Amino acid sequence: MALSPVTNSSSKVVDSFDLPVILEGYKKDIGISVDKYFSGSKELLLYECPDTALRFFSPASMAGDGDFYASLEDKPGYYDEWKWDYATAYDFIEANTKVLDIGCGRGAFLKKLQTEKNCVVKGLELNPSAYAILQQRGIDAEMEMIETYATKHTDEYDVVMFFQVLEHISNVKSFLTGAIQCLKPGGRLILAVPNNEPYLFGFAKYNWLNLPPHHMGWWNKASLTNLAKFFPIDVMEIKTAKFRDYNSYLNDELVNRQAQKPKSVWWFRLIRPFKKQYVQIFRNTIPGIFIMAVYKKH
Repeated sequence: MALSPVTNSSSKVVDSFDLPVILEGYKKDIGISVDKYFSGSKELLLYECPDTALRFFSPASMAGDGDFYASLEDKPGYYDEWKWDYATAYDFIEANTKVLDIGCGRGAFLKKLQTEKNCVVKGLELNPSAYAILQQRGIDAEMEMIETYATKHTDEYDVVMFFQVLEHISNVKSFLTGAIQCLKPGGRLILAVPNNEPYLFGFAKYNWLNLPPHHMGWWNKASLTNLAKFFPIDVMEIKTAKFRDYNSYLNDELVNRQAQKPKSVWWFRLIRPFKKQYVQIFRNTIPGIFIMAVYKKH
């Protein structure tokens, strides 16, 4: 049994994963050994919170540590200077407001808000190398957990945001409580996560970086909407990115066939060029890989 990281309710198992497949996938495709994070585990179980529909992995001890994230930070795309999250959130942030970014990375978005919208910005970042770049950029930042920071900064910010962070968090309740505590009444909470419906693209069960020790929670529109039932926030808008990466989609399908239906791989390789044309034609029916939620604090 596992307890919901949002409501502490007993949660049911909804799926299980082959650990040897995951361990080999991380080594082969990501170039990282993650064996130590699953020490003592015989299988990987996916649970679902009965109150929010959040799907999550347990125990929290499987979550990646500093060494794990240090091995990822220089990989292409990990610290993009501009991405869908920033472009979408930009319009929800008014000029001359006070903004807190939790897990702000190297601060590209904060710098843009500071320069173009005259925002007073603050970043929280635990990665030492990213923090060093924040200092070089002249961005006010702290290496501090939001739970600790919130005790000294209650009702201070017009906007609190975090992008591609919540899916890594096991202690969701305390994290969100701290983030919302920092907001002024009427302030905006903006977050973006991978869009799992229930899995990326609806079928990609085995997507290595969407699994522990990287991602501990799988969010979608339902679970993001349900947060308003348990925190002092109202949903303003939920936006989903448009589908666009055909090759990533097809590569994920290949990986999942190799993991679950190896006898079908040869057939898939044969029809892949035709499948790409099909995906291009019906791309508007495929969910985008990211989803953003914007809330207003009571």
